Amino acid sequence: MGKRAILNFRNSYEEIFGAIRRSHMKRLVEKLKKGQSEKYVLTEEMEKEAKSFWDKYKSVPMIYHNFYTEKNGEFHKEYIPDEIYYNYIQPHFNNYRLAKALDNKCYYHKMFPGIAQPKLVAYRMNGFWYIDDQVVTKFEDVYNVLKNEKEVFIKRATDSGGGHGVKYLNCEGLTQEQFEKEIKDFTGDVAIQRGITQHEVLGKINPTSVNTIRIITLLEKEGAKVLSIILRMGVGETKVDNSSSGGMTIGVSMDGKLKKYACADKRRLLDTHPTSNIVFEGYELPSFDRVKELVLKASYMVPHFRMVAWDVSVLEDGTPVLIEANLYDGQLDSHQIHNGPLFKEDTERIMNEVFNK
Repeated sequence: MGKRAILNFRNSYEEIFGAIRRSHMKRLVEKLKKGQSEKYVLTEEMEKEAKSFWDKYKSVPMIYHNFYTEKNGEFHKEYIPDEIYYNYIQPHFNNYRLAKALDNKCYYHKMFPGIAQPKLVAYRMNGFWYIDDQVVTKFEDVYNVLKNEKEVFIKRATDSGGGHGVKYLNCEGLTQEQFEKEIKDFTGDVAIQRGITQHEVLGKINPTSVNTIRIITLLEKEGAKVLSIILRMGVGETKVDNSSSGGMTIGVSMDGKLKKYACADKRRLLDTHPTSNIVFEGYELPSFDRVKELVLKASYMVPHFRMVAWDVSVLEDGTPVLIEANLYDGQLDSHQIHNGPLFKEDTERIMNEVFNK
């Protein structure tokens, strides 16, 4: 088979795979939205306005606009329907095939030089263990490094969304047998990171979890810009902040202040944290200008991924640290629930680019 024939076959395969994926995603997100929507709130005028805006790109059911209007309390025709976001917007801005290869926490220290990150104590790639980027042949060597740590997080290096594939490990008194038992739960590539001490302002919200700021950025010819910001918070004794693992989310203004209501499981709206009793509205996050500078700087380091969702925390001395870079699936729901349409006044311009209008 010639080179052109191979390319044609690959392109045809990708088109078929894309069509199947779009159909599956549409059914999946519609099912989720129906399960999470308590009532129908759109009026005929709202439906007409939303349909008029989106029909010139792709006809979509009104279940998405109903969901966001119900949760947000505000109607906007520019709400991004989930199936448009996952099936058209993300594939337009981000190279999916590259993401599958590069969205790996073991690469972060090389992909983002000069960007502060949690200490990578050890990592495993394709079955090989590394310490300080040097391969080690004895598993005992990895244990000997870990036993000198206070605590670490063992993370599945890929596909660890929602807090799944992340395990907290207290290293004090840890035996090699215990470590071997813990690591057996992880297949594939693994990153072992030193725990961080977060800034007291973040710790006051929920002290047992590292509470992270998720920022979606968009890289355009004119430069990188911040689209939307939320704070992800743990609840109770949990070590992770993901909403799918029992955590909460809340919108953050562009000047770093929390909005009034947090959301749990995309359902309950709370104005105070159930563990710490911190009042959300106006609570100011630390080093916020530096946090935004970090993600904007990092955006230019991965130009094949123009729309990235960054997870950032802040150390006790005020230094922002990159926790995770979501190069493909940046999640949408929490951002539009708390902050309204993702692209805001730029929605039509950006959609015209995505659909080549």
